[in-house]
Amino acid sequence: MSSERRLHPYSIAFAFLTQIRLFIVPGLFVYLGAQRSEGNWWQPWMMLFILPNAAFAVLRYFTYRYRYDDSELVIRSGLLFRRERHIPYARIQNIDAVQNLLHRLLNVVDVRIETGGGATAEATMSVLPLSALTEMRSRVFAGRHPAAAGAGDNADADRTDQAPAVVGRPLLHLNTRELLLCGFIENRGAVLIAAAFGLIWELGLFDRIVTPLVGEPMGRGVLRNFVRGVISNATISWERIALTVAAFVGLLLLIRLFSMAWAVVRLHDFTLTLVDADARRQFGLLTRVSQTIPLRRVQTLSVREGPLHRYFGRVAVRVSTAGGRLEEQSANADREYVAPILPTDTLDEFARAMIGVTISGTAWHPPHPRAFRREIKGWLFTAAFACTVAAFYLRWDVWPLVPSGILWAVVGARQTVKHLGWAETDEAILFKSGWLWRRTAVVRFAKIQTVTLHASPFDRRTGMARVHVDTAGASEGSVIHIPYIPAEAASALYVRLSAEAAQRQFKW
Repeated sequence: MSSERRLHPYSIAFAFLTQIRLFIVPGLFVYLGAQRSEGNWWQPWMMLFILPNAAFAVLRYFTYRYRYDDSELVIRSGLLFRRERHIPYARIQNIDAVQNLLHRLLNVVDVRIETGGGATAEATMSVLPLSALTEMRSRVFAGRHPAAAGAGDNADADRTDQAPAVVGRPLLHLNTRELLLCGFIENRGAVLIAAAFGLIWELGLFDRIVTPLVGEPMGRGVLRNFVRGVISNATISWERIALTVAAFVGLLLLIRLFSMAWAVVRLHDFTLTLVDADARRQFGLLTRVSQTIPLRRVQTLSVREGPLHRYFGRVAVRVSTAGGRLEEQSANADREYVAPILPTDTLDEFARAMIGVTISGTAWHPPHPRAFRREIKGWLFTAAFACTVAAFYLRWDVWPLVPSGILWAVVGARQTVKHLGWAETDEAILFKSGWLWRRTAVVRFAKIQTVTLHASPFDRRTGMARVHVDTAGASEGSVIHIPYIPAEAASALYVRLSAEAAQRQFKW
C-alpha cells in the first residue's frame, strides 16, 4: 500500500485567514452598528466565534490523509466521524489549481478534484506543495490519453467523440484590450458598487451625498416622487433634473469602469490551449487559476451574444460537461466559460476544435407559421401586468402607456419568433433562441441521453409539438427545448434524434 500523505502545514494558516476574510465584512458592520447604538456593546465580542473555527482547522490538518493506490485516490478525514473516499482515476475529469499571491509566495496551491458526479468538487485540498500537485497530475492522468486514443478507433461507434487532439496548440489568448472589452460588455461592476453602496449607507454618508442632488434626504419616495413630477408636468428645476441625470449617467459609467478593471484582474493573461485531448486554461492576476476541461466530456456548447456583443463583433462561449452545470451561480460555471469573449469570425474554428462541429452555414428550420399567435399571448400578459403595477403602485394614469405596451408586446413576440429555429448537421443538433440576448446551443448526437416529443393541448390544437433533448448531467440551462415545431416535422426530428443517439456509443 502506498504511504499516506498530509496537507502542507501552511493549511492551518490559510484556513485561519479564510475565516478572518469571511468574518471581517460582517464584523465591520456589527462593530459600526454597535458604535451607533447603545446597549449593543456585546455584539463585537461575537467575533470570538472565529476561535473554534481555527481549532477545527488544526484538527483537520492532523486528521486529513490521502494516498495513491493502483487505480484510485483514497482520502481519509475526520476524528470522531471518520470518512473515507475512494475516487477512481478514470472518473477524475479535472484537477484545478488555484494560487493567490500568498500561495505563490509560499510555493503552495489549492487543489480541486472534479468528477462527473455533481456540480461541486469531489475533493478540495488546501493547501498542497507544488510538487504534490505535479505528482497528483502525473499519477491520475498517466496512460489516459493513449487509452482514449485506442478506444476511439471504432469510428462507427462514436464518430463525433473523437475530439481534435493537437499537443500544445494555442486556441485562444486574450490581450488587455480584449479583457477591457469583455468587462465593458459583461458589466459585472455592479457587485462592487453594491458593496460600496451598503458601506456608505451603514456609515450614514448616503444622505450627505444624495441630498445636494435631489434636494431632500434619501428615502423610499425620492425616485418615485421625481418620476411622478416628470409625468405630471410638475414644476421641477432644470438644475435638479440635470444633476439627477448626470449622477445616474456617472453611476453607469462608474459601474462599467469597475467591470473593466475587474475583468483585467480576474482574467489576466487568459490562455486556452489544446493539449492532447484536453482544453487547458490559465488566467488571473492576483489569483492564478489553472484548469483542464476534457473534451470528451463536453456535452453542450452554448454561444451567447447580447446587443453589445453584436456591436463589437464578439460572442461568449460556454460548455457544459458531464456532471456539471451551466448557470453562473454554480461551482463549475466559471470553469466552463471557455471563451469569455471571442471574435465572431473565429467562432467556427473554435467550435470545430472544441466539439468538431461548424455552426455557420447550417440550414435553419423556422417555427410553425402560427407561432407568433402563440408567442404574443405571453407578451401581452406581461404588458398588462406591468400596466397594472403602474396603476396600483405608482398611481399613474396608465392609459398613455397601454399603446406603448401593446407595441412592445407585438415587436417582442415577432422578433422572438423571427430568431427562433433549429438545424441538423451530420453530427449534431443546433437550436437558436433569443432576440436581444441570443443563444445558440449545440449538442452532438453522441452526447444525447434522452429525446422527448411533447404536445400540449394548445400544441395539438394548432398542429404543433415540442422536442426536448437532454444530455448527461444536464441542468435547465444546458438542454435544448425546441418549441412551435410543425407536428410532422417534430415527429420526424424525434425519430431521427432517437435513432442517432441509439446507434452511437456514449462515452464519459
